[in-house]
Amino acid sequence: MGSNLKRILVFTGWYPSVENATQYTFVRQQVAMMNKYLPLTTNEKWKFVVWNKPAPTDIFNHLMRRPAKVSVWKDEEISIFTHQSVLLSHRLPMDQSFIHLRDMYTQFPSVLNELGGTPDLVWCVTLTSASLWNRFMEKNKLNIPFILQEHSVPLTMHLRHRWNLNEARRMLKRNSGVVVVAERQFAEFSKLDKSIKPHLIWNAVTEEFLSGTSKNKNLSNTFVFLFVGRLSDQKGLWRLIDATQKLVGNKLNFVIKLIGAGPDELRLRNYIKKKGTSDYFEWLGPKPSEEISREMDKAHAFVLPSFYENCPVALLEAQVMGLPCVCTINGASEKVLLPGNGIAVQDEGNGIALGNALAKMIKGYSHYDRAAIRKRSIAEFSPDVFVKKMYGVFVDAMR
Repeated sequence: MGSNLKRILVFTGWYPSVENATQYTFVRQQVAMMNKYLPLTTNEKWKFVVWNKPAPTDIFNHLMRRPAKVSVWKDEEISIFTHQSVLLSHRLPMDQSFIHLRDMYTQFPSVLNELGGTPDLVWCVTLTSASLWNRFMEKNKLNIPFILQEHSVPLTMHLRHRWNLNEARRMLKRNSGVVVVAERQFAEFSKLDKSIKPHLIWNAVTEEFLSGTSKNKNLSNTFVFLFVGRLSDQKGLWRLIDATQKLVGNKLNFVIKLIGAGPDELRLRNYIKKKGTSDYFEWLGPKPSEEISREMDKAHAFVLPSFYENCPVALLEAQVMGLPCVCTINGASEKVLLPGNGIAVQDEGNGIALGNALAKMIKGYSHYDRAAIRKRSIAEFSPDVFVKKMYGVFVDAMR
């Protein structure tokens, strides 16, 4: 490799081996995108090494059984995020801690050996990993540029859980760039430092969704709404079930297909039975991206009734597949729903407004051009767009 090689250390901190598998998948996908599309952006050579090691299952289970008061980043403690955005912490003996500063010091030479030298930039993929990396640099008197990308847990979650604000401010002043995936995060970061000007870069969709046809042909006579996501309270499926009453009352021919799994599946099934609308729902279970893209290709529209989102990846994927979408206004979904791509509705939680929007989608479906939806969505959410934007952040950070 030539002298113009850029070495990038992707620091994840650490993830539980099960609960954050989805989040770690995003990291691997983003690195794969960088490796594939960077040669189209620059003649420089880049090398990425991800510093990650799954947490031992026995420690993870111990934490889940005995959550305790949070005190973040003390050497003798572990703090973890589940993908439900719940911060758990429990004091463990020093010899049981999975990763703390001394672990990092021990592992760092191996990381440098894998990189082939000192990193030109450290890419921290969460606030938590950036905080830990900053402490590691302070303690070892290192001065390596790093950027912070936060794509999951909102800053307000950290603040509620008594994140060390002085340390956070030091970290934010030292970092060389902040990348966020939701507009609300601009305001959140200003609470810590008004001088921070984050880069808004949406997550990119993966190749499976770029290869779809999204031609409005061979669709079922029954109008198919598709939902993709975790079956949990956050996703607002209770009000989606209530919203179907509007469609049933108007004698509309529809079905809602649900892709995903989660802790509320049994309760949701029972609620649907109670409402007498079981015939209008199909449970497809969790599916890999390839199968999700095929289901999107067969659906008429996508629905996302969430109470909270940061960057709803499934909504990006649906638009790239050419699906008109119905989503609820929650501070994020309506921001990534591009103009002309569907309906964003303010629902108070009872499903009435959502039901009206679903009925409007069915009745006005012929006005949507799936090819046009797909074209403008690819222009915003494709991997090459993501890579070009991240490349700009990298270059600025290394100056």
